[in-house]
Amino acid sequence: MNLNMIPGINMNKIAYFLCLLLASACQSNKNKGIAIVPKASYSDLEKLAKGSKEAQERQKKAVASGFPLELALEKSAIRFRLIPAGSFTMGSPRGEFDRSNQYEKQEVIKIATPFYIGKFEITQGQWQQVMGENPAGPVKT
Repeated sequence: MNLNMIPGINMNKIAYFLCLLLASACQSNKNKGIAIVPKASYSDLEKLAKGSKEAQERQKKAVASGFPLELALEKSAIRFRLIPAGSFTMGSPRGEFDRSNQYEKQEVIKIATPFYIGKFEITQGQWQQVMGENPAGPVKT
């Protein structure tokens, strides 16, 4: 799905937020403000989609090679989860009920290098802490 096509999504604001987030996490000292989550655990495969076991094995292999499974920004407590290199099929199968042919075509996505992605949605309080303002109005912290 193309996020630019969703009403109300401001990709410039999101990109700016992510840049500030990374900049605040990497000030002066290497890894300053970033902590490894010591008790991070793997997901229970029983409730996950087909292919999750293979993805989790790739994740375990990356962790064994030195990548932390999970990181957290100390200032805002935003947590990031390791996404290992590999490939997966994104989109809905042709026969799925209520499938949109325009936006839900299946395609193989290849990830060349491991990266970290937010584990949870960003709260308004976290946005305000990183951005210094909140378009929805002040948030009590």
